[in-house]
Amino acid sequence: MDNITINVEGESIEIPLRPLPESFIHWQCSARIKSLERMLEGVGPGGFGPHLPVMTTRGSYHPFPVSSAAKGVGLLPREDLLEERTSAFEKMIEEGMAGDWEATLPERLKALMEFYSSEDELDLYKLGSLEIYGKRTYENIQQDPRASLLYVDLESGVLSYMVNCVTEIVKPKSPYYRFEMAAHDMFHKPSDRKVPAAYVFYVSEVYDKSPGKRAGERVV
Repeated sequence: MDNITINVEGESIEIPLRPLPESFIHWQCSARIKSLERMLEGVGPGGFGPHLPVMTTRGSYHPFPVSSAAKGVGLLPREDLLEERTSAFEKMIEEGMAGDWEATLPERLKALMEFYSSEDELDLYKLGSLEIYGKRTYENIQQDPRASLLYVDLESGVLSYMVNCVTEIVKPKSPYYRFEMAAHDMFHKPSDRKVPAAYVFYVSEVYDKSPGKRAGERVV
């Protein structure tokens, strides 16, 4: 897929799609593995910069149409590996629910470490997230699917990226929704809480927002 066409307020807009830069993928994977290692050692995961970007969207609210919210956003497996990864995670969650949930946490953490250690198996064109609340961000995306994800990681020497993307809303039973729920439940014991939707972010632009000479420079 080279581009995607969206319609906003009656205007057709064609947006080019591009892969995430190697530097971004490597940072995401290495930072997440470090957090998982800390959890295996019984220490807290540390900073959440790689996982909790601020998602900015635009809606029809006046006089301030822009909304920002911290969202848990993660990497996705390549499309040809999506079902395999999802099924593996779901099986581990089922086994944990059937046995001792806390005792099986290390096994799940190691599986996630293996996932982030296989950078060549990741989808470079997409990111994913759950829409847990279904409020203003969700309403905005239905009007205008464009979104900016601003990452700030203070544990990596004030590293920051902004990813501009087109957002697709995916509903329960869709492959990406299933993966996002499974990735979430690898950490959090499943409950009866209903999650209305998930997001797939199709990457278009990436900017370096880290302090320094390259601040604001577009890298993709």
